[in-house]
This record gives sequence, C-alpha cells and structure tokens, in this order.
Amino acid sequence: MRDVSKSFGEESAAPILSELNLSIRRGEFVSIVGPSGAGKSTILNLAGLLSFPTSGDVYFDGHRVQDLSDREIDRLRGRRIGFVFQESHMIPERTVAENLAVGLLEQGFTRAEVEQRIDDALALVDLVSKSNTRASSLSGGERQRAAIARAVASQPELILADEPTGSLDQGNGRRVMEYLRHVSEQGITVVIITHDPLVAQVADRTITVVDGRVADEQWNHDGAKADSTLVKPFLSTDPRRNAPLRDKWFNRLSNSLRDALASTILKPLRSVFLIGAILVGVVGLVAATGISQTAALQIADRISTSGLDEVRVGAPGDVEWTKALAGIQAVIDVGRVASLDRTTWEPHAFSPTKVSGAPESISYALGVDPGYFRVQEIKTMPRNAGAVLSRSQRATILGVRVAEKLGIHNADGSRGVWMNGHRYAVIGLAHNSAREPSAEDAIFVPFSASLVANSHYIVRTEPGYPAAISDAIPRTLDPAHPERISVSTVADLRSLSVGVSRDLGATITVISSMLLIVAILGCAASMSLAVHQRTGEIGLRRALGATRRDVVRLFFCEGLIVGFAGGMLGVSLGNLCVAAVSFFQGWAMTLSPATIGVGLLTGTLCGALASVIPAVLAARLDPSEAVRKP
Repeated sequence: MRDVSKSFGEESAAPILSELNLSIRRGEFVSIVGPSGAGKSTILNLAGLLSFPTSGDVYFDGHRVQDLSDREIDRLRGRRIGFVFQESHMIPERTVAENLAVGLLEQGFTRAEVEQRIDDALALVDLVSKSNTRASSLSGGERQRAAIARAVASQPELILADEPTGSLDQGNGRRVMEYLRHVSEQGITVVIITHDPLVAQVADRTITVVDGRVADEQWNHDGAKADSTLVKPFLSTDPRRNAPLRDKWFNRLSNSLRDALASTILKPLRSVFLIGAILVGVVGLVAATGISQTAALQIADRISTSGLDEVRVGAPGDVEWTKALAGIQAVIDVGRVASLDRTTWEPHAFSPTKVSGAPESISYALGVDPGYFRVQEIKTMPRNAGAVLSRSQRATILGVRVAEKLGIHNADGSRGVWMNGHRYAVIGLAHNSAREPSAEDAIFVPFSASLVANSHYIVRTEPGYPAAISDAIPRTLDPAHPERISVSTVADLRSLSVGVSRDLGATITVISSMLLIVAILGCAASMSLAVHQRTGEIGLRRALGATRRDVVRLFFCEGLIVGFAGGMLGVSLGNLCVAAVSFFQGWAMTLSPATIGVGLLTGTLCGALASVIPAVLAARLDPSEAVRKP
C-alpha cells in the first residue's frame, strides 16, 4: 500500500487511514495491532479487495488493484485470498461441509473437486468428524477452526484473519493460533488483526497502527525476515491469467440451483411465505380459468341438448298462441314461461314481513303453464304437480333445494310460503333435468294474464326441424305482420354463448392478472426483506469470491424454485377448487392439460420476476460493510 488514505462519509470527515505505507511479502505471518479506531479493519478490507482507497495505490503481487475490472477483482479474491472473521460467519442452518462448499461452488468447481478440497481442509484442522454437523451445533472454537478450513479450501496465497481469537477462551484461542501458524508453514501468507499482544507475538512480524499510520514494526522470530522471501507462489502471479479451474456456465448454474434449493429448504418459514404468495395468484388463475371453462361447457351442452329440437318464440299482445303453435307440423309440445322479479318473489316460511327461514337466494322465479314442465322434461313430485299448478292462482312448485332451506319436506298442499304479499300452497317439488339444470333452485307459480308482457313460448319439435319451423312460425301466427313475431333457434343461442364466453374470458383474464400482480409484489417484498436479513451471508459470499452476477443468479434461481413450487401447488389446489365447484353444481368438470402447463409456467415466471429487485439489491451491497453484519 502506497500513500493510502481512506475516508467514509463526507469529504471533510477525518480519514481513517492517512497516507499509510505498508508492504507484506509472500509467505509472511504478520499481525497488525493498535487501538480501536486506528484503521486495522480498514487495512484488512483493502488487503482483501473488499473496498478501495480514497487516494493512494494498493498493489497485489505487483499489480495495481484499481486497474483491474470488478470481475478480475472478484476472481482474484476468490482464488487467492481467504478470510477468517471474528464471528466465524458460518451459515448456521448448513453443515460444516456445506459451509466450506459455498466459496468453492461460487468458483465453478465440480462436486468431486469440491468434496476433495473440503476433506483436505477439514483434515488440516482436525474437523473431519464434524463434516456433516450443522454449524449451529459447533462450539466457538470448532466454528473458528471450520472458518480456517473454509479459508484454506480454495488453496489461497493470502489469509486475512480479523480478531480470530476475539470471542474465544484462552485454550481455544491458543489452538486456533496453532492452526494459523501451521497454515503459514505451508507457505500461505497470513495476516491477523488482534488486540491481544500474546496472539500478536505468534506472528513473524507485528505492525502497530496508530491514527491511520504505521507507527512501529518489530520482528518476533529471528530469521523470519530473510526466510519469508523464499516461499514459492502456488498460482500464477498475474491475476488476469489466473483463470478459474471451472468457469463453465453450466457448472455455475447447476451449483447455483443446488445452493438456491438448499437455501429454500433450510429456511422453511420464509419459503412457505414466498411460495404462498405465488400460490394465491396461481390458484386464482387456474380456478378461475377452470370454472369458466367448465361453466361454458355446461352452457354449450345445454344449448346442444336443446339445439336439435327447440325453438323459442316471442309474440306481442295477449293473444294465446299455444294451440296455433302446437298445430304446426313436426311440433311435439309447447310451453309458456314468464320471468319474475326474484326479489319480489323470494319465499318466506312464516309471514310477508318475517324473513326467518328464507333461503339466501334463489336462481330464478318463473310463471309457467303445464306445458313448460313437459317441454323442459322437469320431473316433479307428485308427478302431476305441473298439471295441477294451473288450476289455482295461489299454488307453487318449489325446487327441492329451495324447499330444504325453508324446512319443507312434503308437497301435499298443507305447507305454504309467502311471496309477493300472498300465501302460496306448496303442491310440488321440482328436480333438475338436462334441459333445466337449475330447476332445484327455482320457484314456479301459475302463468297468468298479468305475466304476458315478459313471456315467451318454448316449442319442442321433432329432431332436425327447428330451422324449418322457425321460418314457418311467423307466417302461421301473424300472416299480415310476420315481422312482429320474434323467433330464436340454437344458432342464435350459440352466437350469444360465444359472445358471453369471450366477455367472461376477458373478465377472468383481468382478475387473474390482478391476482398475479399482487402475488409478484408480495413475493418481491418478502424477498427484499430477506436481502436485509441475509446481508451478512451475501457479504460472506462476496468475500469468498462471488461476483455480483453470481449473487444475482443465486436469487434468480431461488425465485425460480419458489415460483415452480408455488405453481405446482397452485395448479393442484386450483383444480381442487374447480372439482369442488363442479361437484356442488352437478357439472362435469373440464380439466385442460394446457391449464396445468400454463399454471406451472406462470408460477415459475412470477417467481423469476419477483426475484429481480431483490437480486439487484443484493448485488449492490458493499461487501466490506455487508460482511460485518450478523
């Protein structure tokens, strides 16, 4: 370091380092001491390439660090520098071997190479037996020894140790220093920061720093100065040529996926919340799409069922056209029906003013003649209830579900309900049919002259005759003014069905999109919070050689895994929702394989999109600051 100064905050603030000059030769074991605030940790950050000087020059093996690119600096830090921190910075949920693998996997080594290096490093510090033990279960001394093993696993040329014995008792502290001395004897340069003079004396040379400058240097062992220059380097002296052993994108991607999967599994509560956010959006998408498709199919089936033999006729005035319609050739039967206001005709069990016992809702209320039940093939109990209905203006036939809600279990006329201000005797119960699948949720009252304005005829024909009969009806009913007669066939209904399906599809798309946006925002917010919680881990990864791109890839892979899991669960729960709705409605469930694929793809994309902002935030963290976070 030549004339290095380092300031934080405002330019006018007093510098932490002031024109410091310091040189450490290859193979030395150096301790740096000094009072708190003297700049010792800042020197360590500069030497470890975690930060850069405000002014002056830092050289590594003869190369000016400021002239290197970010990628070259990350590569240099990962392959030629190892770190041992005071608090060890072991990821507690992972095993010792998994902690050692973090830095090696970031460098793109294969699994076999990683395992071999881990075994060698653990053997060096006598921790082979703890390889599969979680870091949270280790003692303080064992954690620091594991941290030393992690530092040497990448076979660096330089190890930087920040207060490696600061949180240990005297016995464990002495043992850690013995291992560092052993590492130094292997030809690795070791630099330690310490407040303990006994620890400092283990080193070959002690440098005292006061007020950001080197105040004193002393040699602790005879001959150390002369011997330190004889150690041969392990790797190339040119950091630009120190290419990674495995820099293939496939190795890095597969390692990132494994690492991301481990992070997801080892943090179950966080993962459940993230997956839940994606789950909500995918369930909404799959369920809404499935229900709309199933409902559209029921409409199409109902239209198809009536399409071969049904015509609907709207005729003005109060003229009765039933006999005229029935007289047309190929007409089998005719029924008349009028739609009623559902609110006005909502039934009550006790009185016009008491709503106790009223169903929450009914599908519809209709005024019908006896022919309606025959045309729509609605079965009643008793069977002749439809014919009897027209004989009394104060009688009603209830759908069986409506009757159950009202507590009516028989239809002998002894029970009644209040509707439209009058009491109506219940003379029958209606069941669903293929032509009228909602009859059980409806109310039927006798057709009367007052209902003519809202009425129409349903004409049942022989199969294949609706088109011909629809042409004949206007001329038969009103030869002078056939245009006054409106006739609709299944073709008209199919056109309406297509339009309704399109509108329903557009509405479902908008609702699903809103759910997915909310899911992405919720997942992104949670992952951004996780960045703050994982600041120390991210700083550790950067110190171990991870590039900004590596950090982005890790978070992106976590987003993909969370999104895929949320998509898979969302597809399953969404289809369960469709199945439940179909079961209670009596529909035939429609399950499209494309929906499964779309759900999985949507969940995965949502996870990937949600990871973008957290990944960028994580990549922008200052490693020198992040690594000091707990």
